[in-house]
Amino acid sequence: MNYTFAGKTKMLTIALMGIGLAAIIYGFVMTPERIWANLLLNGFFYLAIALSATFFIAVNYVSEAGWHAGFKRIPEAMSAYLPYGAIVILALVITGMLGVHDIWHWMDSHFQQTDSVYLNSGKKVYLTNTFFLVRTIAYLLGWIFLAIQFRRISLKEDDLKGTAMQKKGVMFGAMFLVFFAVTSSMSAWDWLMSIDVHWYSTLFGWYIFSGLFVSGLIMIMLILLYLKGKDLMDWVNENHIHDLAKLVFAFSIFWMYLWFSQ
Repeated sequence: MNYTFAGKTKMLTIALMGIGLAAIIYGFVMTPERIWANLLLNGFFYLAIALSATFFIAVNYVSEAGWHAGFKRIPEAMSAYLPYGAIVILALVITGMLGVHDIWHWMDSHFQQTDSVYLNSGKKVYLTNTFFLVRTIAYLLGWIFLAIQFRRISLKEDDLKGTAMQKKGVMFGAMFLVFFAVTSSMSAWDWLMSIDVHWYSTLFGWYIFSGLFVSGLIMIMLILLYLKGKDLMDWVNENHIHDLAKLVFAFSIFWMYLWFSQ
């Protein structure tokens, strides 16, 4: 199945991109602080959706599930956004270190002084510009590398017989889940929770994870329903969509539970 955008759709997309670019330029001129904040908000949101799609792929490999095989190209396509989302986050971190914006106030030199009242001893070690940048690069490179491996394995599965590629997918899936378990929380602490250095929550990583996974599942469903509306993917039936909906419902309840506990 190959889906191609119609000419009108392409033109509309380009027009909307132009309007968005003009709005960003206008925002940088008039209220730059709001643009930087929105870049972080939207940059993380869309990166999280791509990351949740990769998580979905990894879970299905490790559990050796087969129900998603008919539409697995959708989460694979979504995960292809990871490098572009990484550029946005990395640009925000570097410009913050250079003092272009003050999203992360602790990046200012006076916050890093030994007698600063803003950071306790533990946070002074963790929230340093260099360590922050190194962690960010490590998160992004790890996610992108593993997402690329899943894509390569999936394409080879179409051509090769046997279970060799499936076993390789299970191996990389297990690696991703371990890496994701740590980095999904740490990245949320770094990029979001550290905006306010006085506030912290032991639930924050789980809270962000549940939200991003629900968003990713809904995005998969929306794309799937759109394609079916175009008379594509006719092998995907109501049972597939119902199973996705059950996952959305379950993790929505989980998100609500964490929100209430928070």
